[in-house]
Amino acid sequence: MSIRHHIQFPQHDAQHLGQDEASFFLSEAGQKTELRFHDYAQIYLRPGLYEQLFYDRLKCSSPEKVGQILKQTLDAADQTFTELRVLDFGAGNGMMGEVLKAYGVARLIGADLIPEARDAAYRDRKQVYDEYYV
Repeated sequence: MSIRHHIQFPQHDAQHLGQDEASFFLSEAGQKTELRFHDYAQIYLRPGLYEQLFYDRLKCSSPEKVGQILKQTLDAADQTFTELRVLDFGAGNGMMGEVLKAYGVARLIGADLIPEARDAAYRDRKQVYDEYYV
């Protein structure tokens, strides 16, 4: 059963904020906490929060788009995913890796700067990466 987090965006206009200044409010156990979009360690600690925030609420579709572009490129070169060995830098919780694995990548290694990303990938997408390094 997936957890639905209580997310609220600030009332101010976020268009003029720096990339590291954009934030949201998360309500948990009666407490409201402000988290920045780049507080990845805190976001990854909460199962499903990354997906709900970036994909459900903000409508990000990068993994699917990148996967489609890579497929088109491989098709044009008459190559297949099964021939690829991929190092996924900035692997996060494994959303891009999941797309690559579904396409049939032969070997997939994840790498990220924070251990919470690796922990989230192993928690949420156990079978995606052959190895994952921090």
